[in-house]
Amino acid sequence: MKQNINTTLLSGKKAFLFRFIFYLLPNAKIRTRFLKKHKILGGMGEHVHWQPRFYPTDPYNLILHDNIAVAANVTFLMHDIINHVFTGILDKQIWGLKDCIEVEDNVFIGANSIICPGVKIGKNSIIAAGSVVVKDVEPGTIVGGNPAKKIGYFNDLLQKRLILSEKLEHLDKMQRINLAWKEFFEKHGDLT
Repeated sequence: MKQNINTTLLSGKKAFLFRFIFYLLPNAKIRTRFLKKHKILGGMGEHVHWQPRFYPTDPYNLILHDNIAVAANVTFLMHDIINHVFTGILDKQIWGLKDCIEVEDNVFIGANSIICPGVKIGKNSIIAAGSVVVKDVEPGTIVGGNPAKKIGYFNDLLQKRLILSEKLEHLDKMQRINLAWKEFFEKHGDLT
């Protein structure tokens, strides 16, 4: 990633306005451009796809490197708020955990995943949909579940997709749909 860490903080009305506008943006391409143009995140590399309609509470604590796809409803948690409860118990200000998240090159983060504070996602990794990532993700792995655990390898999935692409490249859209249903019923049986 060539971009330096952004330490510009949005506050008050401007922060609210940016979040409101961001939520209304119609697609991932426009949301990604908005994040980059306004330097909302701590850092953002090239060829990033940002599908969620929101960005983290402390966006400057998130760095995304190059070639990353973030699917719908992914949540990056930069802090917890347990300090509110501790402050109430002890009747004195207790400071909360605030940490950073870094996502290296060539990473896909599946829909509805939660990335917890202090996590580094290694390059060539995949986070399965609905995962809760509580610790670092090793480069080249696929993780899934709650808490997320290694369930496969990036290169194995890449090879399967290359084979599938070769199989489908000469078919039109309707042929691909029919083939998908044929294979589905072969695997699951006819549901009628």
